[in-house]
This record gives sequence, structure tokens and C-alpha cells, in this order.
Amino acid sequence: MRILFIDPTNTAPYDGKKMRTQGMGGSESTLVRIAEAFASDLNASITVAQHNRTSVETHFGVEYIPLTQLTKCSEPNIVIHQRDILHISETAKKWPNAKQYFWLHNSFPSLFLKQGSCLLEHNVTTITVSFYHAQTLQHACWQAGQNQLALSIRTIYNPVDEHIAPIAHTEYDSYLISYTSSANRGLDQAINVAEHLHQIDARYKLQIYNPGYIKSIEQEKPYLITQGSLPCVEMNQAIQRSLAVLIPNTQLPEAFGLVFAEANQAGVPVITHAIGAAAEV
Repeated sequence: MRILFIDPTNTAPYDGKKMRTQGMGGSESTLVRIAEAFASDLNASITVAQHNRTSVETHFGVEYIPLTQLTKCSEPNIVIHQRDILHISETAKKWPNAKQYFWLHNSFPSLFLKQGSCLLEHNVTTITVSFYHAQTLQHACWQAGQNQLALSIRTIYNPVDEHIAPIAHTEYDSYLISYTSSANRGLDQAINVAEHLHQIDARYKLQIYNPGYIKSIEQEKPYLITQGSLPCVEMNQAIQRSLAVLIPNTQLPEAFGLVFAEANQAGVPVITHAIGAAAEV
């Protein structure tokens, strides 16, 4: 079996080697885990075509190629489009016998609402990452006047790394709080909370873990600890020293919220707002 993943929107190349050595976003790490599982468990030939990649590399049984080499791929049995529908019509015409999936991780791209009819035309199954996500998708289509409530939608939760687990006898610091998400999920609010707590008691501190794309925090504050970018498993071991993970996200609902699931699997409470899929996760 041949399975082709297409990611036309990633800002930088990613793969299994990078996932194990540095921080990586949730959508990217989820794709890598699924691709590696398919390669191992299904003994399938897996290719990931990525925007902004310039070289062909193979890691842990998965081949990663530049998106520009998409037309050179051998005919796949399954094509999974990551986050956007830019290439669905192209791949459906090139490989008419391949089953097409649209794996929607976050919010809905404007192109989806404008040209979403191609999903029906090419019998594409849309994969959402929570039931909240699926309901929001249907509502967005209805608001946009799209006659797409008959879309084939399947909900599959993002997997959590099986190596994340509570470390026995770990003592936590009652005054240490961790932030593990992207900056637009509430970093500024978390810093404000940390400042307020520090004024109440100077022992309170916020440690910030960088998923790989948070810009450096310029200001030096006595209540901020920047931990840099760590691989997922290492980060979720380190946060077990903290009282809780704080993600005060009020503006950008999570379609799933992998950082919530990872913290829970590590045995660390999460403080967040009940928007998006937070309560579901």
C-alpha cells in the first residue's frame, strides 16, 4: 500500500528526526506519528510532500520530499491532504483511483469555504480532530451558504506520544507554572497572570517552553523562566515539576488541544478556558 501525505502550508521542513531532537508544533508532530505508525504497522510505503522542503530524506521508514516533486510520486492508494485543499483537484485527476482525505487540524482556510465543493466532487472524506471541530465545520459551511452538510466527515482524535507518562515520586513546586503552547494561544495573558501572582508572592514563576516557533522573549523578568525548545517527551517530563500547565486561551479555540492531552497524560493539571475542544479533551 502506498500512502501520500501532502502539507502545502508548513513554514519549515519537519520529520521524525526533528521531532525527537527539538520542539515541534502539534499538527506536524501528529502527522509524523501517524505516518510512522502506518509505515510500521501496515508495512506501507509512506511519502510526505512538504512545502518549504528542498531535499529528499527518509527517517523511521517515512520518505519526506519537496512539494515540487509531487508529480513524480508513484501512484498512491491513499492521499491525505494536511490543513488545506490546494492540491485536491490536481491529485484526484492525476490519481483517480486513489482515495482522497482532507485532514483539517485547525481553523478552516478561506479557500475551503470558497472552493469546498471539490470535496463533494471528488468524494473526499474530511477528518476533524474533535467533535467540537466537526460541529464547527458544519456550522461554518452553513453560514457561508455552502450546501455541504452532506460532507463525509470523520472525527479522529490526535494521538499522544506513548512515551509520555508520570515519573514516579516526582516532587512538584507549588509556585511553578508552565506554558507549553504557541504564543497566540495565550502567552501574553499567561505572563500577565505570572506578574500578578509574583506581586502576591515572589516565589511564583512561569516557565515557558517553546514549541519551536515562539519568538524570543526580550524582556527579563524575575518571574519568567524561558526553557527554550525541547522534544515533546522531554518537555512533558520537565513540566511534572510544576503545579500546573497554564494556557489562558480566550481568543483562538483549539480544534483539539494536544498540549492539554499531553499534560494530562504526564499527570499535570491544565488551567485553561472552556472554549474550543478544551472540555472535550
